[in-house]
Amino acid sequence: WAGYAWVGPGIGIFQGRAGHQSWHYHQAHQISVGLDSPVVVETPKGIRTGSAVFIPVGLQHRLNANRVLSIYLDALSDEARALCGSESARVIGITPGDIAPIIEARRVPGHFR
Repeated sequence: WAGYAWVGPGIGIFQGRAGHQSWHYHQAHQISVGLDSPVVVETPKGIRTGSAVFIPVGLQHRLNANRVLSIYLDALSDEARALCGSESARVIGITPGDIAPIIEARRVPGHFR
């Protein structure tokens, strides 16, 4: 893993190169967007591949990607509640262009470092 991370109340963001992962889960919803290749998420329920993948809180998984932007949302936040409705990983309609404002914000002094 190599990149940048930012953490704020109820949210965490990572942008960089994803490394090897063992099976794991966390107490946050995860949205991962592939910046230069698709994101592959393996779960006990199957494999999902897409330009962006949603991984709900508590779902055991492994992520395989090169460069990603991953957003982690506190499961109790309003934003996370809007994403509920599934207990399995799913491909979602987000492209690298959709997250360009987040990437640009990282370049502003004081953000993401």
